[in-house]
Amino acid sequence: MSIIGIQNDYFIACGVTYKSQFEFPTKKFFFCLSNDYNFKEMPGLNDQHRDYIDRDSSFLMGVPDRKLIQKGDGEEEEAKEPEAGSDAGS
Repeated sequence: MSIIGIQNDYFIACGVTYKSQFEFPTKKFFFCLSNDYNFKEMPGLNDQHRDYIDRDSSFLMGVPDRKLIQKGDGEEEEAKEPEAGSDAGS
């Protein structure tokens, strides 16, 4: 399955293990990005974020290392000025 993101697309795969599973097979989910195709095991859902995820209707960025809840979510955050000599403005 593929999921389209803003910066990268996600590809999702499911591995099924029947060995030593008498009633139900074990499933593991894996993902990779469209820029590297190196599959990694998908982390489990953290229950403390479940409500936030259910309410979220934003687009997927395609950046799995991005924090789910950004600093300042739900409150006003001051804009940072770029440091002198940085390439932030170019």
